[in-house]
Amino acid sequence: MRRAVSAAGFAFALGLACLVHGAAPSPAAAGWWDDLDKGEPVPLADLIAEPRRWEGKTVTFACIFHAPDNVFSPYFTSFHAEKFLNFTAWKDGSPLWEQRAFLDDDFPYLYLRRDHPQGPELSRLAPFTRIEITGLVKDVYRERPWIEIKGFRVTPTTLGRRVVDLVKSGDGYASAGDLVSAESHYRAALGEMTLDDTYALRVRKRLADLLRNAGRAKEAAGVEGGAPILGGTRSPAPPPGLLTGARPAAAADAAAAPPAVTTDDALPGSDYAAPTGAAPGAPRPGVGAGTPPPAAPPPAVLGEDDLPGVPADAPKAPVFPVPGRSAAPAAGDPTGPPPPPPPAPLPPTDARPATGPVLVPQDPAPPPSPVTDLPVDPAAPAPQPPPPPPAASAPVAPPPAPATKAPPPPPPARSPRLSGVR
Repeated sequence: MRRAVSAAGFAFALGLACLVHGAAPSPAAAGWWDDLDKGEPVPLADLIAEPRRWEGKTVTFACIFHAPDNVFSPYFTSFHAEKFLNFTAWKDGSPLWEQRAFLDDDFPYLYLRRDHPQGPELSRLAPFTRIEITGLVKDVYRERPWIEIKGFRVTPTTLGRRVVDLVKSGDGYASAGDLVSAESHYRAALGEMTLDDTYALRVRKRLADLLRNAGRAKEAAGVEGGAPILGGTRSPAPPPGLLTGARPAAAADAAAAPPAVTTDDALPGSDYAAPTGAAPGAPRPGVGAGTPPPAAPPPAVLGEDDLPGVPADAPKAPVFPVPGRSAAPAAGDPTGPPPPPPPAPLPPTDARPATGPVLVPQDPAPPPSPVTDLPVDPAAPAPQPPPPPPAASAPVAPPPAPATKAPPPPPPARSPRLSGVR
């Protein structure tokens, strides 16, 4: 009986304490939000640079949400599409209005379980939303950290698509030389009250560079806060002579200290809103503003054998002989080879050179004409017999055949046979 009374008294006392001091949370009431801010704070860029150092650890980092994705490697990692959702995010502070940063700073290895309470909230996130993630570096594959998300939340400081579009348009106007429009876009981006400090510094540096290009160094120093902003990419430089909002530097502006020369930061970036070609009216390299273009060359005088567009006094191209064909240079061509000497006249076939007999190839003699009994004049001299053939001698190589063959000599006249004469 006493135990029952004491138990009832203890329960009453516990209920009274809960009413006075508030009810204590039960273990079943704990949720995913208890894991937020429980990880070791580290920038996402450091996670990517040294993944082995953070393997198996819970980390917390800020990033810019991009979009859902479908990057999985179930054979080498713990993540597969049946149990996890995948999405990508940009590194925090990346100048997303530049094309190279937009492409290269996108990190795709972020995974959230499909049964996680924040799954519907993840599907409703807009691109360029700045969030803070707490997750476990569960795997390292191909020197990249694969992170399981324990929870995330939208940060009070933002970026947003509007700021990205404003800065990108401002870069385009600055590249074209329209400083007034570029300045209005940069100032509109800075007017976002919740803009993150890193992005605000980047936009202020761009605005200061723009004002300094316009000859307003004092205003540029005021935008920077009295000290040059180090790091970050510069504003696109407008082409010379096309500054629509520039003015000469006044005495006060000229007295302002020039900003320190800085180099671009380690983040890759190139202005993809800037025009790729030269702006209309920009002076060409090597040609002054008042210098007329060089006169066109006079038309070439064509000859009979010249090709169209080739000057008549141009040297002729060398003529290469074609096998089986004789190429004769054009008459009067000084560049061609000298003409060959004419061939020597052929000696008669019955001539005997002083160096010795020369055998000339004999052509077949024509058949003798039939002998007919013709009247013979007694006063006509008797025909002489043909000379005896020369003595046989050693054969000598025949001379090269002439270009044209001489006709054979006529056969010797035959003596007619007189009938009745013995």
